[in-house]
Amino acid sequence: MYPWSKWCFGFMVLIYKWIIIDTMKKKNVFGTMVLLLTAVLAGSTAIGQTQWSQQVACPGWNNPSSFTQGGALVNKYSGQGIGISSSNKPCPNPLTGTTGASSFGTTYTAAQLAGVQSGGCSSSLPNSAKQFVIVTDVNGHDPNTANNLPYVPTHFNTTDTTPGAINTNITKSIRIGDGCSAGSSNSDYSGAQLNYTMRVTEDNAMLYIYYAIVAEAPTHNQSGNPTFIIRTMKKNNAGQWTQINDTLAYYISSSVNGVTQGTTGGEHTCPNMSNVTLAANGQTGWHQASSGYNGVVYKDWEKVCINLSNHLYDTLQIQVLIYDCIYNAHYAYAYIAGECRPMTIQTAGCPPGLSTDVTTLTAATNMRNYVWYASEWGVGEPANAANFGPGGDFSHYTWRQLTPNESTDHIYHVQASDFRVTRRLSPAGVAQAVDSMGNQQTFRCKMTSALDPNKPFDSYLYVNVQNTKPTMDVDSLFMCDGTAKLWNRSYVPGDPTLVVNSQTQWSFYNNPFCEGTAIDTVTGDSAEYVFTDTELKGVRVRTFTTDPSCYSDAIYRIQPREHPNARMTISAHVLCDADETTMIDSTSGDNTRMWIFRSAIDTGDVIRYDTLRGEGENNRSVTRPFTHAVEPIKLVVNNGTYFVDMVTGNGDTVWCTSTVMDTVSVFLHPELEVTGDTVVCQGSQTNATVRALGVEGCTYEWSRTYGTVTGGLPSGPTLCVTPYADTATYFVKVTSPQECVAWDSIHAYVVRPQLEMLPVDGRICPGDVATLTGHEADHYTWSASPADPSLAGQENSPQIRVSPSVTTVYTMVGHGTNNCNATPLTKTVTIVPLPVPSVKLTPGFIDTDNPKVVLRDQSTYGVASSWLFNNGEVATGREVSHSFDNCIGFDSVPVTLTSYNSLNCPTEYPFQIPVNVFTVWFPSAFTPGSSDGNDKFTIHTINEYQYFHIYIYNRRGELVYDSDDVHFEWDGTYNGDPCPQGAYVYICRFRKPGTTTLSSVQGTVTIIR
Repeated sequence: MYPWSKWCFGFMVLIYKWIIIDTMKKKNVFGTMVLLLTAVLAGSTAIGQTQWSQQVACPGWNNPSSFTQGGALVNKYSGQGIGISSSNKPCPNPLTGTTGASSFGTTYTAAQLAGVQSGGCSSSLPNSAKQFVIVTDVNGHDPNTANNLPYVPTHFNTTDTTPGAINTNITKSIRIGDGCSAGSSNSDYSGAQLNYTMRVTEDNAMLYIYYAIVAEAPTHNQSGNPTFIIRTMKKNNAGQWTQINDTLAYYISSSVNGVTQGTTGGEHTCPNMSNVTLAANGQTGWHQASSGYNGVVYKDWEKVCINLSNHLYDTLQIQVLIYDCIYNAHYAYAYIAGECRPMTIQTAGCPPGLSTDVTTLTAATNMRNYVWYASEWGVGEPANAANFGPGGDFSHYTWRQLTPNESTDHIYHVQASDFRVTRRLSPAGVAQAVDSMGNQQTFRCKMTSALDPNKPFDSYLYVNVQNTKPTMDVDSLFMCDGTAKLWNRSYVPGDPTLVVNSQTQWSFYNNPFCEGTAIDTVTGDSAEYVFTDTELKGVRVRTFTTDPSCYSDAIYRIQPREHPNARMTISAHVLCDADETTMIDSTSGDNTRMWIFRSAIDTGDVIRYDTLRGEGENNRSVTRPFTHAVEPIKLVVNNGTYFVDMVTGNGDTVWCTSTVMDTVSVFLHPELEVTGDTVVCQGSQTNATVRALGVEGCTYEWSRTYGTVTGGLPSGPTLCVTPYADTATYFVKVTSPQECVAWDSIHAYVVRPQLEMLPVDGRICPGDVATLTGHEADHYTWSASPADPSLAGQENSPQIRVSPSVTTVYTMVGHGTNNCNATPLTKTVTIVPLPVPSVKLTPGFIDTDNPKVVLRDQSTYGVASSWLFNNGEVATGREVSHSFDNCIGFDSVPVTLTSYNSLNCPTEYPFQIPVNVFTVWFPSAFTPGSSDGNDKFTIHTINEYQYFHIYIYNRRGELVYDSDDVHFEWDGTYNGDPCPQGAYVYICRFRKPGTTTLSSVQGTVTIIR
């Protein structure tokens, strides 16, 4: 980028246009030449250029004086009338090029456009019958919009001096459409199409179109309402204009309040149409001038940018269409204006001096949004890419987004860090190396604009930039005598040959901002200066490239330092063990410091040091305890001469050091041993002695208060006093010859013995143990009455465990440390006897016919009972009843009684209960007077009875015999007379021993004669 480039660029473009372009196309090397010219265009913009002037590369767009403006050039206007003869207008299709109209009228040349006029039609517009009108009334307003829409968009006019600003001076517009609702009879003029044919060059590839729309807005649907279209066309191989897909076609089909309605048969929506509907009044740029079925809506002036760079040197046609509703009953017309701009990004060259910018990139202003990018692969990567730059192929590029470094986003300040290049290891790009710094880069600006605010679209501009701005880098060496040595190591990334370090200018100043007159100036790749004071200085370094107009400046600050002379102040040099002292750095000047002390783990003659780390390390004063006999202290004081780059904040420092040492002496606190009487009897004296271990020549003072010697007590190592309360504490202060103090104490208690016994009531069973414990005495003496052998060996213990065989009284005497005796205390241990077993049974045997027995515990001293029976059952209670079933065949049954005394101590008593079987046999017949041994009626039994009686009755119920002798014999007579042969009834009643219940047996016996 050099000053001569602006002049030579115009010349090269003319040569390129007149001579080379056609040849290159024929030889199919067009892409290579575009690459060459694009590089020249991007890199040769004159330094300091700040604006685009009004371009004439597309005459007829900006303030045309007539439709024939442009003359014989390819740039020219043409037009057509549009007729709608069908009741169902087809949907517009942006991809096929169809307009949606049913037919086109005559094609008019530029010279004919001004005379195209509708027949039998009039409106409130000037020249209302004409379809194509150049409007020159810059102060006029459209009457159908309630005079709100200006004819000409003068509000876009600017006189902006901002870099990149497009200064527009619009004084005219073109109206397309007559504003008439002529009905179907005038179908040839239901709409109008204005064509502008242009050849795309670098100067006009950015096309800006300003437009405004006025339309009646009936409640037809999309395909039936008035429609506005802008589209870009290119001839195909058959010579027909067809829409190109890489530019956009814009359609606006108005409807009321965004509602798409279909009230007429055959109407339909258009699913492939980019429809923008009228929202609430004022939204998306639409306004409502009047309401009703014939209400008028209008879209205020908008601006849209179309990037034609992909069709560089092609002939294109820009078509603007406006037509009425499908029934020709509702009109639509539009106003347009336009201008062309170069498809370049301006570069401002290398900004010299303190700026860190490599260059400044400027795109056109007034876009909706800007996003800047840098290529990841430098310029023209990969290496085999032959077609790049404006009008070329950027599809192989990989981009990283850049953050705008200024609030005006159309300007980007390129930095050295933007030239980060990722080098591919192969053309296929499969593997990649780490990032490296290059000095060439392709930059891209994405500019966003919109025909309608809700439908934005993007345009792209590209530029190649070479980094020629030096990156400042200074090495330094500073010495404690104030000498500063500096070396210039500045560079241009990717091309070290561009920097001429031998021409470096070094200017030293007495202030850090390098203001005023320099105190010294040196030229060369290094400089040296000796500072004689400690004021903050500055040095300005200027690095030149091979182009003297491209240089970098940097300001560095240098802070000279006076060599420190370390000084230390210690608040106390003689300390007692673990006492603290304060060390103060008394060195003059603004320094940093480091405190070093003896390592805590060191012993013996070898001294190791440990630096104070963490909090307090750099404090001017440090307070800490010491424990060794002699503690060395080291203070290292540092200050530094340093420089700081005022732009980047980077710096360097050289430290100057001074060291001072001192020591403190540490003496031990006396270690105390206190002995003496601590438990005494009422009125007796206590004696205490204190001894200081390892320290000679100490003094002793006794006191009743810790920390204060109150007097009234003797001095010296021995204390003899009678306690003044039940509990008294005496403190002793011991002071060594080095004033190291230690305190200790002794407690004197007046004996108040306490005796405690478990169990508390003193009752135990024979063989159990009672525990008696003495408290609040120094030692104890025990005795028992009567004598208890279990006390033997425990007579002087604080606690005894005894097991007397009889009730015994125990006496305890508490003693003090001086063997004084306190009042004796006694406790009685009572022996509770075990139960003496005794059992009563009712009956005293088990009757197999009625095996229930009542058992009663009559044991002496027994208060509770537990019975274990032969079947495993257990019963509790002093008296229980138990049924001994299934005892036949046993002589007796075992039972165990456990009887408990009042302390629940048991006596176990096993015993047997005899089993009695009762059997009685009554014969069924007998023969009185016979000799066969069966001549009498009697019973046979082995048991004894406490009661017995038998009654015998004849068949008339008369008692013929009775007896209470169990051994009775009836001979079959009644009152001495033989009873006749036959059956007799007997009833026998008896009571078994130990029972109160009578048993009864009844039967018959037969007399046989």
